[in-house]
Amino acid sequence: MDKVNELQEIFLAELDEYEADPPMTDEERSLLLEWVQSGHSVHDNPYMGVYEGGVPIDFINAHRDMEEMDREFEALSDEERGRFVRKWYHEETVDDLRLEIDELSSRLGVYEWVLRKYHLIEIADAEYEEARQRRISFELSIDSDEEVPF
Repeated sequence: MDKVNELQEIFLAELDEYEADPPMTDEERSLLLEWVQSGHSVHDNPYMGVYEGGVPIDFINAHRDMEEMDREFEALSDEERGRFVRKWYHEETVDDLRLEIDELSSRLGVYEWVLRKYHLIEIADAEYEEARQRRISFELSIDSDEEVPF
């Protein structure tokens, strides 16, 4: 048996095992079968999506993520879509950046209000100061000749 057929048999066996676990729609099952029959593992995806550790996202979860992103994109106004695309391609305008700063500033104000309301501002300030000190320490270690631990 040649390597391609052997690999295809492995992928089909993975498919049989995989189909038993996550509930999926008929459409998802059909797309998954098509993916496997075209020579791919159920544990991979066409979007090159990976989890934080670099492990590929399985086909169904990656497909669902893309469907969700499509729905969210479609719900945006034309202006919001334009900003999203410009940001994706790192072509933001000054107006885009101003709007983002305004949104972040508003959010920050609400967060501070909530922290004060629930008497958590002192804890948040202490945590912020610790993080700031760690950052300063790290930056100083990079500027020196010390060995970086990674």
